[in-house]
Amino acid sequence: MGDVDILLLGATGFTGKLITKYLASHPEKSRFKLGISVRTKAKGDALLAQLAFAPDSVTIVEVDVADSAVLDACIARTKVVINTVGPFWKYSTPVIIACAQQGKNYVDITVETFWIYNVLRQVHSLASHTGAIIIPSCGLDSLPADLCAFLSVRTLQGYCDAHQIPWSGAGRSLTGYDMPLAPSGGTLETMAVALSSVPRNVLRESLRPYALSPVKGTDSPVYRTLYRTRDAGFSWGSFFIMSASNRAIIHRSWGIFELQAQLQRGPSPSYGAKFQYDECLAASNALSALLSSIALAIAGVFLLLPPVRWMIKKAIPPGSGPSEKAMSQGYLKITNVTELSDDTTIRVRTDFVGKGDPGYLLTSVMVSETALGLLFTTPEKLGPLAAAGGLLTPATALGSVLPDRLRRTGLFEISSRIVEGGSKKDR
Repeated sequence: MGDVDILLLGATGFTGKLITKYLASHPEKSRFKLGISVRTKAKGDALLAQLAFAPDSVTIVEVDVADSAVLDACIARTKVVINTVGPFWKYSTPVIIACAQQGKNYVDITVETFWIYNVLRQVHSLASHTGAIIIPSCGLDSLPADLCAFLSVRTLQGYCDAHQIPWSGAGRSLTGYDMPLAPSGGTLETMAVALSSVPRNVLRESLRPYALSPVKGTDSPVYRTLYRTRDAGFSWGSFFIMSASNRAIIHRSWGIFELQAQLQRGPSPSYGAKFQYDECLAASNALSALLSSIALAIAGVFLLLPPVRWMIKKAIPPGSGPSEKAMSQGYLKITNVTELSDDTTIRVRTDFVGKGDPGYLLTSVMVSETALGLLFTTPEKLGPLAAAGGLLTPATALGSVLPDRLRRTGLFEISSRIVEGGSKKDR
């Protein structure tokens, strides 16, 4: 294996193929070398033939993540690792530790908060020592939510500075999702691992508010079956199944910024002590929101039953995904509304809109652009948190970089504006 700039682990999986296709045809491809990991070279050749890429356009790397010697040698010869090998609890701990030990930047698409919780202390300690930037959850879970909260708070801070309003911090922050919901083989496999392999105490502790945060924050709002919203483009919301994993990442961002504010002088990066984050699934009216919450609750109970998961797994096996036509018809509409803690009439609305299937197509783009952001952005532009290394989040490592990178893909529209007294002012 020759040196590569980006090494993709799990290239033959459904999302891995999308990432390979996206990066191999990226407008900036002449600036980086891409390596894809496969069990055998024959599988790599078959993948490139399937995607209609020339054999010399991508470096094929034979690696088994269970072989620590081979894995370490491959990681030593790259700059950024994109990891899609799941379930992460089962396969990816050696990968993230090797990156942290060797000072290599790392991104992934995990939704497994319990896995992040389990490796957090060891990985953060190692990465802080070597300078590695480790960013889990860079797909649909939880990059959009993390960026939305970050942009809303920064817009709110900018408004307060411009109008000489003392910064009291952000208060209630609610993110609403409008997107098609469908089970995936990978998600079901992750659920099976969580129920069968993860110790109960780890699962329980990882679900506590601020479990991933270095600082304990305000108690989180309780999960609800019915949400009432304002200034969000929809008036009602229901329970959202991704809320727990997204909250954990936003709480880590909050804690990292809070700790930074305690240790430095100058403008405070803190979200504020009264910051409270929550999420909902957008609904057209109260009845549909209530029915949606009930349906999700019933579905959750059924998914706890092994026979049900077995039947769904047979219908939607891991590694499968929607057709290209179905992915092109998908969409993602996210709206976050964040209030100033001491004056709830001053609010920010941040919109994050994506064109394409969010769980596969947009996820492959988001994690790819995160990797490219780490590869191409100078340490000075990234800021002190990323320069110090550690287990970070999309917002704390690349909050000022990712929105522009995503906009330039043509697949995302991202905006943040003040909503005050019923009027909207673009920011």
